[in-house]
Parts: sequence; structure tokens; C-alpha cells
Amino acid sequence: MAERSPFFSAKTDNQKIGYVEGNDAFDLLGNRRCNYSLNTGNLLELDSGRIVGHVSLAGYFVGASWIANELFPQSDTNAALTGQINEPAAAAYAAPATSSDEPAAAD
Repeated sequence: MAERSPFFSAKTDNQKIGYVEGNDAFDLLGNRRCNYSLNTGNLLELDSGRIVGHVSLAGYFVGASWIANELFPQSDTNAALTGQINEPAAAAYAAPATSSDEPAAAD
């Protein structure tokens, strides 16, 4: 039996989005989503064999984010387990830096 190797989102730290086993790639629910090339790391469409992404040597999905979302959808359960709830980054809420030498801009 082939070894099961997880791969992760390149956008969210430590968020597992799927795994490869032999020449197949699966989502977290165990659904076969595409073919996997052991020699290149490429992910290939099941029907056409067209390259739709890549799994890097470090174990990250490389490709368009909309393809990743379509092939390897994330559930709220997975987000909660990994501690990665879909919330805006904290930096978006950070107050802008101002200098005490300059007056605040009027809104």
C-alpha cells in the first residue's frame, strides 16, 4: 500500500487541504480529486490529464487559489481543528501609525 502524504495550503499556515497516496490526490473527506505524478509533483485533471497544480517538495499546493478551493474545499470543521477560522487578518484592524508632530487628518 502506498504511503499517504498530506499537503498544505500555501496561503494559510499548517492548514492541511488534502493528501496524496500513490498516483492519486484526495481531499480531506477521502474523495479522489485528481491524479498525482510521483516524478514531477504535478496534479492532473482526472479526465484530460491537464496540469491543474503542483505539490512542492515542502508539501504545499502551488497553483491558482480558485483551483485549490474547487479541488480541495475546506470545511468549517477543518478550519476549527487547525485553528484557522476564516477571519480577516488582525493587521486589517490595526490603527494607522501617526506621528505626534503631525496633526491628525480630518475625515
